[in-house]
Amino acid sequence: MRVAIYANDIPNGEDIPNQNEALMRHSNSMGYRVVRNFSDAGIWSKSASSIHGVNQMLELAKSKSFELVLVKDLAYFASGLSHFLSVVNELHRHGVGVYFHNQMISTRGPEGEMAMKVIQYLKEHETRQASFRISAGMLKAQCSGKKLGRPRVDCKQTIAMILALRSRDMGVSAISKVSGLGVSTIYRILKEAEPSTYA
Repeated sequence: MRVAIYANDIPNGEDIPNQNEALMRHSNSMGYRVVRNFSDAGIWSKSASSIHGVNQMLELAKSKSFELVLVKDLAYFASGLSHFLSVVNELHRHGVGVYFHNQMISTRGPEGEMAMKVIQYLKEHETRQASFRISAGMLKAQCSGKKLGRPRVDCKQTIAMILALRSRDMGVSAISKVSGLGVSTIYRILKEAEPSTYA
């Protein structure tokens, strides 16, 4: 079987040479043929499009250059749970599986599909929990008497300045830059001042 090795240099983790060495030993014991090595470093501070090792791997997977990717540990693969699932699903779409050495988990076969369903559930659970925390925080703030959203502009001097600038045919975007207020706030002030014009 043609395989690729993926290694990632993460804080407090094994360095890339040690990961590669362990995965080469595993590959030799299984009779695999390593055709490519990919690696990344510092991926948690990067956007998905800037993670070159993973992106090169995904690009070559399209050409069926390898059938399996060997990774030392789940923690070394992708920049987060959402990115993890995206990469694994993209590889699967091209007929490529992933084997995580430390956990002895493969995404190939029925057991692999079950493992991926569990990870997908954890991702959805994480998203729900984040949503619940945001909602709970907003509710707590409201119960404490705090107003949510952008503060209203009540300064008469600021409102007068906006109306004066508009009377000189200055555009809303230009007024926004001059005043430092959002475009939606400018429109609200103008609508309140001249409801028939901005209704």
